[in-house]
Amino acid sequence: MVDLPLSPKLEDNLQAFQEIIGQAPDLVVRRLQLKIGSRERAAALVYLDRLADPAMLGDNVVQPLLRRAGQMGAKVTDGDLLEFIERNIVTVPGARRETNLGRAVSIVLRGDSVLFVDGCRGSLILAAREFETRRVEEPTLETVIRGPKEGFTENLNTNVSLLRRRLPDPRLRLQEMKIGRYSQTRVVVAHIAGLATPEMVREVETRLSRIDIDGVLDSGYLEQLIEDAPYSLFPTIGNTEKPDVVAGRLLEGRVAILVDGSPVALTVPRLLYETIQAPEDYYSRPYNSSVIRIIRVLLLLGSIFLPAFYIAIVNFHPEMIPRTLTITLAADREGLPFPLALEVLFFGLIFEGLREAGVRLPRPVGQAVTIVGALILGTAAVDAGLVSAATVIVTAFVGIAGFVTPGLTDVYILSRLFLAILAGVLGLFGLVIGLVVIVTHTCSLRSFGVPYTAPVAPLDFPELKDIFIRAPLWTLTTRPASVTGENRYRMRRVLRPAPPKTAGEGKRRKS
Repeated sequence: MVDLPLSPKLEDNLQAFQEIIGQAPDLVVRRLQLKIGSRERAAALVYLDRLADPAMLGDNVVQPLLRRAGQMGAKVTDGDLLEFIERNIVTVPGARRETNLGRAVSIVLRGDSVLFVDGCRGSLILAAREFETRRVEEPTLETVIRGPKEGFTENLNTNVSLLRRRLPDPRLRLQEMKIGRYSQTRVVVAHIAGLATPEMVREVETRLSRIDIDGVLDSGYLEQLIEDAPYSLFPTIGNTEKPDVVAGRLLEGRVAILVDGSPVALTVPRLLYETIQAPEDYYSRPYNSSVIRIIRVLLLLGSIFLPAFYIAIVNFHPEMIPRTLTITLAADREGLPFPLALEVLFFGLIFEGLREAGVRLPRPVGQAVTIVGALILGTAAVDAGLVSAATVIVTAFVGIAGFVTPGLTDVYILSRLFLAILAGVLGLFGLVIGLVVIVTHTCSLRSFGVPYTAPVAPLDFPELKDIFIRAPLWTLTTRPASVTGENRYRMRRVLRPAPPKTAGEGKRRKS
């Protein structure tokens, strides 16, 4: 940023402004001639087209200046002129004075406007932004049947307002900083004072302040630059597109990071078991939510371990399979040219390719390619004698199971490959070795100092009522002990609903 004071001469300021910004085709300089008392004073309104609102500037700045400038009179000195305009003439909210040229340029590049008046050593900043933004819509990756359907947008101010609307409390703290040498991306760190520990907040701000990069174009940049274990497959920073999820995690004592230009907010610390939790679990009654959560756990384990287990028992431990199924599998694999491990890996790679094609292509075409491609390739491969039907079934089940918990897509692909290779070489012994490696690795991870596998390892038995099952809401009286500070209780302890007592019941009890 250029650190230069503004000149009292209008033309010098405009020339310096254009030298800094260059020959920008979207730069608008609206020159004005103000009649102040018996003399005329030149002025200029500078803004960028499509970033500032010209209608708002015309109604609230230009017209009032031209009509009411004569009211200032000769008694208004050059030093008081901008203050008089700010307080008595312009009606734009957020008007303020600025004396630094570099800051004035930076403010204009962000969408605000600046008013220069000849003879005044300074300028007047006018907040009149008009960005082309996407309206608030339902997130595409976190759809719910019951619950709020609003999602974050690419506009940071909109995202902050969505968060403020859910948490209209003065203890919600929003700390803004700018990251990126050229992008100067606005980043907001949000937490609730008294719930998030001061050490956690300081650690987040320290890690963000260390970042020195040309530009931040999405929150994914920050996620990769502040995570605890950059070489781990498991993500240690949460991300979501839903304001209600961010509000819920702030109420647990976590810290959120909002990035201008990104519809995805980051939350820290992240625990492993957030993968099997969905916001809809807390908006519905606990019985169905608990069953669905158990199904997610089983599908998560099946998606990671089923291919390796299938390879191990067919190749090394056929005695574990019922005799009828053993005969069926043996007949199915009769005459196949490839080993089972290579067959599973090859067909899994084809499935991931189809999934990626479905994501990248336009939605109607992508869905058709994914469904038709999987059916045609699976049927053709079995008919051609390249793979067995059992391999197609296992791959299809594993792929569908992975869609239930999309937050671990990176973990799924590489862990399946790792475990399939071990199972293809060592059988179930290799699968057990891989399982030990994965469990040991996850237990060693930390997310901003919090154990990644808490509250299972280290074990905190009372906290298990919101991990693999979802206990009734009135029993979830405390915040996670591994996350929050001293303020543990989030509701009264006696909130269990019960029917009202009738008058006759009260009389019988007294008798």
